[in-house]
Amino acid sequence: MKEWKAKGGWSHGRVPFAPLGPKAYQRPSGLYEGMIKPLQPYSIKGCIWYQGEGNSARHEEFRTLFPAFVKGWRKTWENPDMPFYFVQLPAYKDESWPHFRQAQLDCAKSIPHCGMIVSEGCGDATDIHPKTKKPIGDRLAIAVSAEVYGQKHLSYGPVFRSVSFQGNVATVSFDHVGKGLVLKSKVTNAFEISGADRICQVAQYQLADGRLMLWHDEVAEPKHVRYAYRPNPDMCLFNRSGLPASPFTSER
Repeated sequence: MKEWKAKGGWSHGRVPFAPLGPKAYQRPSGLYEGMIKPLQPYSIKGCIWYQGEGNSARHEEFRTLFPAFVKGWRKTWENPDMPFYFVQLPAYKDESWPHFRQAQLDCAKSIPHCGMIVSEGCGDATDIHPKTKKPIGDRLAIAVSAEVYGQKHLSYGPVFRSVSFQGNVATVSFDHVGKGLVLKSKVTNAFEISGADRICQVAQYQLADGRLMLWHDEVAEPKHVRYAYRPNPDMCLFNRSGLPASPFTSER
């Protein structure tokens, strides 16, 4: 491959690859055509998907592409209600990952018959391919066994539902609370609160009646809250079934 000599060339200093031919697996839809579509004659109960990281910087596109992706698989198997479960990206040093996790959470809420499990404790800030995988499989099994096979237990950890404000206190409500919320760590910087200026402050916190209360003395009129909204976050919020809460932000 020849070096790119002109100014303003590609950042890696090389000419682009030639257009990919029809047999190249890296062409658009190449992996699907080569590895998924051949399975179409076989019936399946559902799908478990572990998202890659190649599009993490394009989190806004993901909100459109991922629902279309799920719809496409359901069309392939002629099952519009096919269960589809996926894994939220774990901790890592990439600055785009908090936004991508939020996009994943939004998709899980908006796509019918679709679930997302949280990969708390399974990431590695310095390794994009973390080695801890068993908790991910366990949490997927918990969700699928409850929602697809009808076993009587909680499917997920706490999921942000809404936030209300009274004075300088934000009260956060969750779905999938079960028998209550618990904190694994007594000292944490995972909770943040901000006013209209969106300058986040590490919040003081308290659990009460299955809800989370947040405040900070310098934020007199809070407008937004967020939890574990960092590339490699301190995740400390669980339900009493031991399932972790998803990172989230109330900002839109």
